[in-house]
Amino acid sequence: MTTHAPLASDWPVAPNTRTTFIPTAEQLSRDEARRRYLRRNVYTPVIIAAIIAIGAFILLFVLAFALRSPRTASFIAGMSAIVVILIALPLTLLMAITPIAWLAFKLNRRQQRKNNPQTGPMAYRSHIQVWLWQLDSLLNKVDDGAVGISERVRRPLIALHARAAYLRGWLNGLWEKFTRSNDYGHN
Repeated sequence: MTTHAPLASDWPVAPNTRTTFIPTAEQLSRDEARRRYLRRNVYTPVIIAAIIAIGAFILLFVLAFALRSPRTASFIAGMSAIVVILIALPLTLLMAITPIAWLAFKLNRRQQRKNNPQTGPMAYRSHIQVWLWQLDSLLNKVDDGAVGISERVRRPLIALHARAAYLRGWLNGLWEKFTRSNDYGHN
């Protein structure tokens, strides 16, 4: 048994939103729990690490130009290595995680298709694909309209030019019949 989402016309309309979907209270509470989790376990550690890295960079900059001694130079060398490591580690992790996440996403989609087979042209299509199809349909309609309009404009113009050519040929024929020709040997 397959279940279908309600039609868009059946959804209640929420004012000043881009969608007509209104989430349930349970969905809103799950969303708030997700936001608390992200603030506590993702955003806060990232902000603290960024503050530490920026502070180390500022300290390194101040020491490099304010104090000049061999001991300070040694400290600056160590601090610069720490700053490079603090900047390079997240970038390295990001570069390593991105292709792995993409591969996991693709494998998950394949598994979801196996577990929940759906049919029809809209099964497992991304929003971008649907948008591109809608854009293609719109451009085809515009193209068909332009061809239809140009055909309606072109048909009378071709008929007018054909009549003008016929009239021009007929008048040239009359002109030749009523004008004298110098080809009869009159010297």
